[in-house]
Amino acid sequence: MVAWDSVKYFRIALRLQQLQKPHQFRLIHLHHASTTKHVTGNHRIKEYKDIFYPNTSDYELELWDTKPLRKNMTISFSDILESHVKPGFALLPLESKHEETLPESEIPRYCIGELNTKKVYETKISKGKGRGSREFHFKVDVDSGHFAHSLFKSYHILSRKTARSPIEIHIHYPIKRLKVSPGPSLENVQRRKDQIAKHEQEFKEKIYGALHLWPETILRAMPEGTAITIAPVANKDEVCWVMDLGGKDKNQLFEKNRKLHQDMYEDGTGMPDKETRKRVKQDLRDVRLVVRSDLEAKRKREAKELKKQSEDSSTEDLEEEDEKLAKSVKNNSGFQGVRRSISGETSFESLTSRVDFNDILKSTDNPALIALKKMVKIKMSLKGTMGLLHDCDFEGLGSIDCQKVYAVALLLVRQRVKELEDEQLNGTLKVQEENKMILERTKDLYHDHPDVKQLNEEIKRRLDTDLARAKRKNDDKIRIELRKMNRRRLKLMENLGPNEKRELLKFEGGWSQFMYQSKKKPKPGYTWLSRGSSTE
Repeated sequence: MVAWDSVKYFRIALRLQQLQKPHQFRLIHLHHASTTKHVTGNHRIKEYKDIFYPNTSDYELELWDTKPLRKNMTISFSDILESHVKPGFALLPLESKHEETLPESEIPRYCIGELNTKKVYETKISKGKGRGSREFHFKVDVDSGHFAHSLFKSYHILSRKTARSPIEIHIHYPIKRLKVSPGPSLENVQRRKDQIAKHEQEFKEKIYGALHLWPETILRAMPEGTAITIAPVANKDEVCWVMDLGGKDKNQLFEKNRKLHQDMYEDGTGMPDKETRKRVKQDLRDVRLVVRSDLEAKRKREAKELKKQSEDSSTEDLEEEDEKLAKSVKNNSGFQGVRRSISGETSFESLTSRVDFNDILKSTDNPALIALKKMVKIKMSLKGTMGLLHDCDFEGLGSIDCQKVYAVALLLVRQRVKELEDEQLNGTLKVQEENKMILERTKDLYHDHPDVKQLNEEIKRRLDTDLARAKRKNDDKIRIELRKMNRRRLKLMENLGPNEKRELLKFEGGWSQFMYQSKKKPKPGYTWLSRGSSTE
């Protein structure tokens, strides 16, 4: 015997398939797309083509009475529109509960439903969406109750005197997703083409077979004077049109906007459809991976050659005595006059005694200056600015020696800021070089495609977007690093006296963008916590 909780969970599990949302499609708002003057975001209008319904006399249907349920007659669709469908009376499909009790029939069964035209439909007060129309969406197998209620709302929206708006109808029969194995293959491409061709035929059959969803059928159930202002158009997934009470014809506006986007697409400035953009994105990703691997190998070869050249030039330029002195400072041993701290490291005083301000200003090849720069850089990277200041205080350096250490630290900060400024100007050169190689390799990628111009323009547009994104990220990173350098310089300057600051400012040469920032003083009689309250 199964427990009740298990049965309850079992029922919930069976219902999960029904609770899943259907596949979402990006829809067009036909009234807005026809009347807007903006080009951006309106590119899907070019996918909608004019659709013409067949003759109404070619279709037959069974007319039924619902109370009691009985067959009234078999009548042609044209006679139904002329005699039975009129304002306030709509053609509705027979409800599913009645269809289940009846035998199958090749002729569709319908009934005439009366709309409640006396009961006024009260809408909720809400902010409009800026589309200029009220939209109603139906599937080809729409339920009779939902369809009748939507027609009831449409009737009252069109017939009221205030807050009246056009009605936009969408009839959906979307293409099903194709379950394919991961990875591109010719078999999947061919299956997709066959599915699209099959869907085009099914789409027309389903749209034409839903007689209650024809534009003329819905139009006749609306108030007198209602006309179709934008004729029915369709893409591969839906049919839509706009109708209004006494509205003027807007088909010319729709044709104008559609032709505008078609011309842009032919000139290569328009946006391709979603499937084309997806294919271009994947091709661009594959080409970029190959280009990046080639550039990385090229940079490694250049760095290796540069390192070899620098090692050769450094050994030739140094004299024997300077080379011996530099090695002794690097190894912390055998250097006459070099003292060690308690921890065994080289002290600042032993290096600053062999360095003067002229060496620091001109950045000479003094081995002691090289060792001092390396030592200051390591301490600032590991311990920060305050750690460097604590080490100077711990060794008990004099005023002149402290000025030399601070001067070297400020010199390193200045060099880093100059590197950041150059990187800000030329930081996107790497991305530009990569984009240039991608354009060269994708020049003949779509030479056999009929829309080769549009695809090449789409690649350029995506590369420009990537370049702008890289520049924005680079600027943000550099801005943060420059603030860090500014804080480091202020901490160094705060530990100096007035005379030392004056000397180091001369040494810096007037760094305008990183001058010492004085704190803003509050106005007398006011406080920062309570503006307007007196301090007395």
